[in-house]
This record gives sequence, C-alpha cells and structure tokens, in this order.
Amino acid sequence: MNSFHSLNPADETVISTHQCTEFSDIDSFFLTCRTAFSVWRKKKYSERKTKILQLKDKLQFYRNELSSLIALETGKPLWESTAEVNGAITKIDITIESFEERMTSILFEKESIQYRSVYKPIGVFVVIGPFNFPVHLPLGQIIPAVLSGNGVLFKPSEYTTGVGELVIKILNEIEFPQGLIQLVKGNSKVGHYMVQHQQADGVLFTGGYHAGRSISAECGSSPEKIVALEMGGNNPLVVSSYNDQEKVASIIKQSAFLTAGQRCTCSRRLILVGNQESLIESLIQETKSIVLGSFQDDPEPYIGPLISQSSQDRLLQHYQDVLHKGGQSIVPLEKVGDKGFFVSPGIVDVTSLYKELPDDEYFGPLLQIIRVDSFEEAVDVANSTSYGLSSSLISTSRDEFDVFFDTIRAGVINWNRPTNGSSSRLPFGGVGKSGNFRPAGYFSVDFCSYPVASTLEDNI
Repeated sequence: MNSFHSLNPADETVISTHQCTEFSDIDSFFLTCRTAFSVWRKKKYSERKTKILQLKDKLQFYRNELSSLIALETGKPLWESTAEVNGAITKIDITIESFEERMTSILFEKESIQYRSVYKPIGVFVVIGPFNFPVHLPLGQIIPAVLSGNGVLFKPSEYTTGVGELVIKILNEIEFPQGLIQLVKGNSKVGHYMVQHQQADGVLFTGGYHAGRSISAECGSSPEKIVALEMGGNNPLVVSSYNDQEKVASIIKQSAFLTAGQRCTCSRRLILVGNQESLIESLIQETKSIVLGSFQDDPEPYIGPLISQSSQDRLLQHYQDVLHKGGQSIVPLEKVGDKGFFVSPGIVDVTSLYKELPDDEYFGPLLQIIRVDSFEEAVDVANSTSYGLSSSLISTSRDEFDVFFDTIRAGVINWNRPTNGSSSRLPFGGVGKSGNFRPAGYFSVDFCSYPVASTLEDNI
C-alpha cells in the first residue's frame, strides 16, 4: 500500500490521499530526530516548559480547524470533537504540573558525602495514535515525552492521517530543534517497522489488544526499549440499587454509546442485580431516542458512524452470532442508510449464554445485558474477563462499592458514574489485556525519563 485514502465515514467520500512513508525515509527520520534530541535534552527544563506552553496558544488558535477535521475524519459530532481539543489544551498545564510533582530531584548529605537522584530523558520515542481521539491521546504522550527532553516519531491512525498532519504542522510552528517531532504515515506495516527499529528507545501505543500484543512481542527481544501499551476493555457496568431511574438510564447510555461505542472505556456488559425490568424499559427509551447522523446535520447528533466498513461489518456479524447462539434482541443493532458506516445502537440479553461468548472488545454501540441474582454474583461476572480497563457500580450502598473496589481487577473503578470520561489529573490505564502497568493520564511522565542515582564527594 504505497498510497491510501482518508474517508469521511459518514458518506464514504474521499477527504484526502496520502503516501505511505518509505522505510528509507523512516531511517532518515530516526537519525534526524536523534540529532535533534542531542540538542533538546541539554535544554534547561524551564526552556522546554516555555516551548510546551506555546502549544496552548497554538491549539487555541487552531481550535475550530482541528475540531472540524476531527469530526470529518472520525465522524464524531462537532460538540464532541471540540471537547476533545479543549481537553488537549487543558492537559498541557496538567502535564507540566505532573512533571514538576513526580519528577522531583532528591539531594541529601551525610558525613560530607552528597547523595542525589535526578531524571534523564530516554531518547527517541515512537508514538502510535488511535483514531477515536486523534488529538487528545497522541498529544497526551507526545507532550510529556518532549517536556521530559525526548524526541518523537508520530504515526497517527491511517483513518485520521489528516488530523495527524495538522497536529504536526502546529507543533512545527513552535521552534523546537529541527526534526525533534516528525510525522510518519501509513498502516500497521509501517508501524511495525518503526517499533522494531534499532533507533527506537521507546514505544507509546494506544489501540486494540491484538496490535498491542504484536508490539509487545516485537519488542520482547529488545528489553532495553520502554513500552507503554494502552489497550481496550470488555468493561462491566453493574447496577445493584438506585433512587433515580432516569439518571441511571442516562449513565448507562453514556457508558455504552458515547462516541458510537468507540471508546476503550465504553461499557460492553451491563450486569443487572435482581428484577430491573423498569430500568430496562427506561434504557430502551433512552436508546431509541439517540440521534444518529453526520456532524454537519441540524440538529447535531449524539453519535456518528463507525470509523470504517470493516468495523461496521465486524460488529454486525458479532451481533448476528450472538443472536444465533440464543441471545435475545432488546433493541436491534442495524445498519442505517446506504452511505456511511452507520449502525443503530443495540441491546441484547445474553444471560443464558454469556459464558460461551468470546472475551473480546467489540468497538461499537452494542450493549450486552447479563441478569444475576445477587451482588456477589455480579462481581464475579464483572471479573470474568481477561481485560481490566474500566468498570462502574451503580449502588446506594458505600459498603457495596468498597467490596467492588477491593475485588474488581481494573485500572478505572467508578461509583455511580459512567465507565468513560475520566480526569486527566488521574492515572489512566488497565491491567490484563488492557495494559502493561504503565498508565497514561497524570502518570504519563513516569515512562518518559529514568532516574539516575549519584554519590558525590569533592575531597580526594
């Protein structure tokens, strides 16, 4: 694949055509980045911080252009794309705060000997970004890497290469050393070449488990590379007890269907304790009221299309497989329209067969209901996954949440809140197939540098 198209997933029209970066050019990019890194790493932290702060003004200047391009390439509504850009702007100050809090040097003296620890940058990072948050998530790795003194080769998702180009254009308007941050275009073959490159000191990846597992295997023979994997989830939302049924239905809707279900933190499994028929009826009405459409529609939709034809086909096939095995359709998942990759949000009851279903992440607006008799059973079912990203409990009992928090194996555990929408002031990552214990968010700075210990004595 020497060239590829960026498509509008709402109508399948070609937005732009891109050339895959040649491997020989990637080799040159690494060498150029290495040279720039040798200059950048010697800059004082205050100088690096000043450059990063300039990015805030640049992002604010390009806010509307970025938001529109995100909506065009991902299909997300403009309100959500704008929120993404705003989040990226806010995250700059938070990253600086995190660095200054977490990367603090230590110095003490004992018997005329000084003992010191400081942090040094790692080198040249490969950042591989996802399509669903093509500005916020890559910048959430690029900014801490560069602030820490590193260089970056950035490959955006092939579905959002236009957004990636604009992000690099914005970064290049800041006077970093030439070649410090570079754009690489292409598909997974290009990404694999970058990951295995001998000049790559680290890999920061956001995407699905299967791609993350390949990266882990490819870097397994190079333990000197630092690898941070942010992967998907088969996330549970448990409903035990509540006072406000409408609020609970709204929380479920957001958890399952925001971004057309294309968030790694979206709830895939709704686990209901006891008789919850009234809640299910409210959820049916909430689901059927969801406005689906293009970001250019008036009124603006709640969700847009899936990102690609293959995503649409895979989700529809999974839904049919579930029905074939005995799942009961509550709200049908259906292809919508002749153009675009739209599917209507669906709900299916899998109580009788959930143990037989694949433990996998299906990226789209499909929610599986599992009914159980007790809170204890609900916790067991919630934990019956090899993933461990996000989870949430709806309950009036703090004691139940304390048990839930203590028992659930996940990186994000919420109480009476959706499974998605976490704060950048907290760590963001998962366990099991969801990550490799290097959470992003507030903790992203941790894997962008390494501590060095010294003992010093000036008399010899």
